[in-house]
Amino acid sequence: MLFLHNILLLGTVQGFIIAWLLFFTGPRHMHTRIFGWLMLLVTLNCLSQYLYEDQWVQANPLARLLTDLIPLVFPMSLGPLILFYTRAYADPQFRISKEQRWHFAPVIIDLVPYLAAWTFIIGFFSGLVKSGPGPWGYFMDEWNHYADIPRWLSITGYLLYAWRMKKDVRWLKHFLTGFFIFQLVWLIYLVPYIIQPTWWNNITWFPVFIPLVVLIYWVGFNGFLQSRKEKQAAAKSSILPDQTVQEAVALLTRAMETDKLYLNPELNLLMLMQHTGLPQKTISAVLNQHLHKSFNEYINTYRIEAFKTRVQEQDTSQLTIAGIAKECGFSSQATFQRIFKQQTGMVPSAYLKNTTHRWI
Repeated sequence: MLFLHNILLLGTVQGFIIAWLLFFTGPRHMHTRIFGWLMLLVTLNCLSQYLYEDQWVQANPLARLLTDLIPLVFPMSLGPLILFYTRAYADPQFRISKEQRWHFAPVIIDLVPYLAAWTFIIGFFSGLVKSGPGPWGYFMDEWNHYADIPRWLSITGYLLYAWRMKKDVRWLKHFLTGFFIFQLVWLIYLVPYIIQPTWWNNITWFPVFIPLVVLIYWVGFNGFLQSRKEKQAAAKSSILPDQTVQEAVALLTRAMETDKLYLNPELNLLMLMQHTGLPQKTISAVLNQHLHKSFNEYINTYRIEAFKTRVQEQDTSQLTIAGIAKECGFSSQATFQRIFKQQTGMVPSAYLKNTTHRWI
């Protein structure tokens, strides 16, 4: 048992090291940051189980209390992170929108036991709770017992959805397969765990968490290697000749200022590539290395300028902010409001008040 406990500790340490390397030494890509959070949260699950199995922690009342009060387990967040990592890796232009952040709302299921513990502590010391910790502990144990059902279903559902978006990328196949295998192991354990036959009383969580340690080592290490390869490839990429840069900038400028492609809310890198005839790598290199902007920043700059021009040059008294933003290529008012404030430092309504036109 001590040997298995030490394996949990090694997996926890390894997970924290991988997460730290991804956050602070990996390429500054969206998928790298998402993968770092994924590894961190998986590792926190291992840490929680390690503390639960540790004899010193169980023998120390204060240490046990802290494990009940400090949130470490967030399985409901893993499914969305797996999906967003898959999408971001397959599509470098992917960003998590405000609407997509609602995917993390079910994390409240993971927080309920911690909230119950805090409610008891606050209520006990304030005199509002007269009962002992027994009923509260029973509630927390029962909640965690049955919460594993939606947790398993959530992660499995997101894995199936992510599998459809992997775009035949070899690494993503391996990444998702690793989690599918773990889900199968968890399911084999979960069924008798929920039913609780008489012979189950002496079974620990090691049959699930040792495979989780293997997952941390295999997926974490290979994911980190992928990020290193991307960083090395970017460093070794050849510098574009000045003539190529000038030609590319001219084509991009014509596509924006003459053809006004930015007015299309569905505009993406593939469409711009097809319109200009430039390779995707050339467009990305010119934007990132020479114009120092991402694709979205480049397009939205033109859309913001178009908005400013329209409110200054034409009668806008019969139009709304959302209407003008839509005409300028923004797909939603929320996106427009956020981008406008990022680029100008003020909200659109404040900008309009500074113009000489009347706004209704």
